[in-house]
Amino acid sequence: MRRGVPRPHPPGTGNDGFYGTKNIGAFGVNLGAVACFFEDLWKRLAPGLSEPVQAWLLHQAAYDLRALGRLPESLEPMRVSGEIHFKLEEWKGASISYRNLSELELTLGDLRRRQEITFTTLCATCEAAY
Repeated sequence: MRRGVPRPHPPGTGNDGFYGTKNIGAFGVNLGAVACFFEDLWKRLAPGLSEPVQAWLLHQAAYDLRALGRLPESLEPMRVSGEIHFKLEEWKGASISYRNLSELELTLGDLRRRQEITFTTLCATCEAAY
């Protein structure tokens, strides 16, 4: 990749940003690496990170927490990741984050909240299609 051209994903994470988790199941190791970017775990990221990077790190944290069975902890970073993607009009990222959040709310038994999130997911998915 040329110097000065931003990478779509951090080096070493594969073409889609999920090499460690998809190929070798390294959720705990990945979560440990992502934790280094948080001032307050899963709530507040270190200052100076761009919004797209914040969304990616929050999504990674939520994804890993969920895979490790730490479902309640994964709610907040998953929700905030979706909000950032939505705000930036990154509809694919918003759709994925909100779909995952909807599934998580269903797993945790909050059907009313799941219905609200499903509506937001549909809005983001429709925007992504255009």
